[in-house]
Amino acid sequence: MQTENYRLNVVIATQQEIAGMEFNHNSVMDLIARRTHEISYADGVIIEIAENDEVVIQAATGLAVPTLNSRIKIDSCISGLCLMTGQTLYCQDTELDDRVNHPLWLQLGIRSILLAPLRFSDQQIVGVLKVFSKKVDAFNEQDIRSLQLMAGLLGLAMRHIREVEAANQLLMSELARHERLEEELQAALKKEKERNQQTTQLVSQISHDFRTPLAAIQTSSELLQFYSDNFSPEKKTEIFERIHASVFHLTTMLDEARPGIQGAAGKE
Repeated sequence: MQTENYRLNVVIATQQEIAGMEFNHNSVMDLIARRTHEISYADGVIIEIAENDEVVIQAATGLAVPTLNSRIKIDSCISGLCLMTGQTLYCQDTELDDRVNHPLWLQLGIRSILLAPLRFSDQQIVGVLKVFSKKVDAFNEQDIRSLQLMAGLLGLAMRHIREVEAANQLLMSELARHERLEEELQAALKKEKERNQQTTQLVSQISHDFRTPLAAIQTSSELLQFYSDNFSPEKKTEIFERIHASVFHLTTMLDEARPGIQGAAGKE
């Protein structure tokens, strides 16, 4: 009973430690592997993750450390069977069990293996948590329950990490979209500022160019208005011609300025 309570306390402590960790698959898998090794009294622990038609050893302790990053075909190992059935499997003696990859385990001198599936959900199994021993039939019911608890804890942590990563990706995508919109807005504001400057310059130029003919028209009109009786017909004709020339000059400048005005309006 003391051993059972100890294992349960380790599982709870591991869960709390994961909750306080930075969300990282490798860190969580390393922690689970070490804690599982601690409570199983095994010779080593392996965490295998499914990738296409293979399982990849992504965390290992004890005798299994040299196998880290190794790849094994799913259809040629007991881990593949655990993935496909979603069941906890126990090989009591590797020399008598044709489900295991004999060369690997013979090389390590392993005689018994206990495996539990890593579940994202009831329908999705993503890997296997495995303990092994050099002893024949080294594991008991307590070991099975402890391994299942650790596998369940790792599966939930991996799913949570995946959800956080997906949320972060969505957030980064949204931030990138806002940055693009801000860049587009800044570019539009810059163009609008340039158009306003062009319009201001055009209006200023037109105002300056119109000032002289308008002054001539105003002066000539006032002469006719107030001193018409003092002018000869020839002088009146001269003043009218001056007015007509100024009007013609204004009309010409307007015609010349119209393309610029329309161009500025067309950029709106």
